[in-house]
Parts: sequence; C-alpha cells; structure tokens
Amino acid sequence: MKLALVALILLCSSCVAVTAREVAIDALIAVDWAQTLQIADHPDQWYERNPLLGRHPSRDRVNLSIGGALVANTVIHRLVPEPYLGRYQICLLMAESAAVWGNYNIGIRVDF
Repeated sequence: MKLALVALILLCSSCVAVTAREVAIDALIAVDWAQTLQIADHPDQWYERNPLLGRHPSRDRVNLSIGGALVANTVIHRLVPEPYLGRYQICLLMAESAAVWGNYNIGIRVDF
C-alpha cells in the first residue's frame, strides 16, 4: 500500500497529463471517503482528524462534505488554468495521500 501511494504520487507529480492527476485525486478522495465512513460507523474505535467534519461525524455529514468536496474539485479542475492547476493538484495529492495513509496506519481498511 505504501509503495503504491508513493508510486502514484511520483507518477502524478511528473509532467503527465492533467487528467491522470485528476483521476488519481478522485481515487484518493474515494478511498478517504470510504475510510471516513468507517470512522463514522465506529466512533468507539476511531475519531476523525478533519476539523471541518468534527471528531465523530454522522454518515450524512461525511457524505455531504466529501461529496461536495468532490464536486468542487471537479469544478476547480475545469476553471483554474495552468500552472496554478498543477500546483493545486500536487498539494491535493499530498494531502489526500497523507489522510489515506494515516487512516490505513491506524487500521482503517477499505473493501470495494
């Protein structure tokens, strides 16, 4: 898992098509979303570290927040020009990778 995330970041941060980075970001957001739903379902085991969601968010709050962020991210990808878009994408890849990896390290697994 760790190697896959590092490879994904390196691949997407190089001079590849913007769409490849966008797909990688959406995939990481989807994994983070699933992990956050696990946190919402097990408040006795884990707590959320995102201050915008609160320590023990409801499933509805998770779905609205992360679903809204996914839509906003799609809009941003259509409106922001290069080189700003590339910088935004690198930052988002790093942040989402850190969130997913942090959740994985505390035992939150995702089965699709």
